[in-house]
Amino acid sequence: MKECRRSKAQLMQLINEVSFAVNDMNLYLDTHPDDKCAMEFMTDKIRIREEALKEYAIDRKSTRLNS
Repeated sequence: MKECRRSKAQLMQLINEVSFAVNDMNLYLDTHPDDKCAMEFMTDKIRIREEALKEYAIDRKSTRLNS
């Protein structure tokens, strides 16, 4: 399967959107600590954010090396 690379702008947009969701879920879970569905949602968004941050860092590093 061919991997589709995202632009820096697309990655930053994804990072911002997912970070907002994670922050919002933190607030929600403060008052609903037993909501397993919300916890799973947040865990998934944290994973997506970590992957996007790694991809962004790798892209930035390769851009600097090619300059």
